[in-house]
Amino acid sequence: MLGHSRGAAISLLFAAAFPQRVERLVLLEGGLPLTGEADDAPENLARALLDRRSLRDRQGRVFTERGRAIEERAQGFTKVTLGAAEILARRSLREVPGGFQWHADQRLKGASELRFTTEHAKVFARHVAAPVLLVFADDSPFSSRPLYAQATALFGKAEVVRLPGGHHFHLEGAEGEIAAHVGEFLARAP
Repeated sequence: MLGHSRGAAISLLFAAAFPQRVERLVLLEGGLPLTGEADDAPENLARALLDRRSLRDRQGRVFTERGRAIEERAQGFTKVTLGAAEILARRSLREVPGGFQWHADQRLKGASELRFTTEHAKVFARHVAAPVLLVFADDSPFSSRPLYAQATALFGKAEVVRLPGGHHFHLEGAEGEIAAHVGEFLARAP
């Protein structure tokens, strides 16, 4: 399995729940789920349910110009280059009446209903039987999270590669290096 960001966290959870079904696990810029404190769970659930209701029927903003939508995406929550924003636009920017709109599930902007505790995340990592390749960007938003500093120790068989770039380094020039590392990792004998 291979996943990026939230997809990496989902891949990790699957690999831990069904270790017999995953031969290799590649986690790009993510993997360990975002954690929370057990004491905060009731407030987090309330916020998530309220967010879900408010975001349920919300549509993204309509941009009159395609270029403006791409420029704003480049400066968004996770900043990317204009070239990377253009790649994202090919997949997710749709022409709608009045202009262009990013196609995305607005509910992803809301709080999660339930966050694992740090101990939960560690247990999931320890249950992964497959060899793990963690590929992080030098300017990763995860690098400041204490759990990520422990990542290699949490998995039974893990290696970490750090490459230049930010969270979307796979769209900003590091794709060749990422592919080489992933290819070499997958080609190894079990």
